[in-house]
Amino acid sequence: MASTTAAAHHQDQTIATLRVGEEVDGVFACTRKERQISRAGSAYLTLELRDRTGTILARAFRDADLLAGRFERGELVRVRGRVERFRAPKAPRPTRPASCPSPTATSTSSKGFSSTSRARSMSPG
Repeated sequence: MASTTAAAHHQDQTIATLRVGEEVDGVFACTRKERQISRAGSAYLTLELRDRTGTILARAFRDADLLAGRFERGELVRVRGRVERFRAPKAPRPTRPASCPSPTATSTSSKGFSSTSRARSMSPG
């Protein structure tokens, strides 16, 4: 029963309904993807995600280079994480990479970004 509830929540979650502190589990179009360097010298990704309700910036601070190689701008990405403020309006902050075989697939064991258009694995190693 829990997987049915999670699947229903996944389908209903849109950018317009995201709130700070809320868990994110959704499929969005990646309209911008940039690898950047933090003040401390670590790589991170900045993504612009879009759905029918709007756009939002997302940042991935862990495994940035691994994630960058798993999907391209213009593809659908599965986003799992938490909405946080980061020097700007709300933005999802993924906790770690995950895999997503299709836009309707659900997984309860991991969180992060992953590509859905080519079903590539986002798991490290």
